[in-house]
Amino acid sequence: MLKFLRRSLLALAIAATLFVAFVVVENWRGDRAWAAEERALRARGEPLDIAAFATPPIPDERNFFKAPGIADLLFAKFGFQKNNNPWVTAILPALRVAMMGTNANNYDADGRLRAGIKPEVGSITPNDPRGDLHLARKNLLRAKLITGPLSDEPAQDILAAIQPVQTLLDAVGQAARERPDAWLPARLPTEQPSIDPSLLLNLAGVLAGRAKAELALGRTDDAFTDAAAILALANATRAGTPSLLIVLVGEAVRGAAADVLKEGCRRRLWTDSQLAMIENSLADLQSFIQLRKSFLFGRVWMTGLLDSAPREPMHGDTNDTLPHWLFHGWRQQNKVSGSHALEDELASFDATTGRMFSDRLQNLKQAANAIEKAR
Repeated sequence: MLKFLRRSLLALAIAATLFVAFVVVENWRGDRAWAAEERALRARGEPLDIAAFATPPIPDERNFFKAPGIADLLFAKFGFQKNNNPWVTAILPALRVAMMGTNANNYDADGRLRAGIKPEVGSITPNDPRGDLHLARKNLLRAKLITGPLSDEPAQDILAAIQPVQTLLDAVGQAARERPDAWLPARLPTEQPSIDPSLLLNLAGVLAGRAKAELALGRTDDAFTDAAAILALANATRAGTPSLLIVLVGEAVRGAAADVLKEGCRRRLWTDSQLAMIENSLADLQSFIQLRKSFLFGRVWMTGLLDSAPREPMHGDTNDTLPHWLFHGWRQQNKVSGSHALEDELASFDATTGRMFSDRLQNLKQAANAIEKAR
């Protein structure tokens, strides 16, 4: 028995020694690999810390996020249904207005229904050739957000349903006119304050719904003001650190404005000055440049997460807790592999020309599938 115990202890000691040696070697390999990767990145001038994404602050009177009520609204806690902000509470019923229920694939470039596709019954009117407003009113009726007698013009009923958030929408439009710039301090996505993307998207949808109703009623200037407010929301997403989620949300918000602007162009409703503003906004898109920045920021976020202590979540977010067995060397090696994967993503498009490379995108898809199956 004593002999067995000595052999067992010896075997455990050997196993522990081998494990320690393995960890030491992996730590050395990881540090060496990341040091080489870091030298290469710095030589190319790639950002490796969040300070590289910081921009100079601007005066409060020009900062969109300093407009009364705007910050309280856009920086509501995720899951804004539980927020006590009165504007957030009021916007919930009006979100149904954004449900226009149209499919862009059903329409030609001039806004007409493609051949073989039937419009909503009784929906065709001179001011609503696609039937959007009739369908929106049907959704509002189904949701019991229109309780009074219907008018002859669906746009009137839609504006009545939006009435609870009229003050909010007007405030966003006023902020867009008076505060053309936006600035936030550079922060990681899990730090507060962080823009609530779902609320941002829904707010843009309600503004777009109101603008379409205003176009139908001949209130062209009001519709253009709402479209400009949507563009201001989209441009504000460029402030602060460019996380991929916020960049994509900004493009989706910009798409809501595009629907309104295209409708006005199709019907030749905009003035020369308004068309000039549209042209300027198109010239300032920079979508692929923002996408590239979001990928570069993703590397900073990834390395920051892997540098955090194994059992400690970053900034209190338990979803970002690292497993206790992920020791230093393996974290360093993950930083290297993650950085290489990001380089492959960046190589799949040209941010300057806006060109995508389909063959490289296909390779990325295959690599992502392989990563999902790997430990």
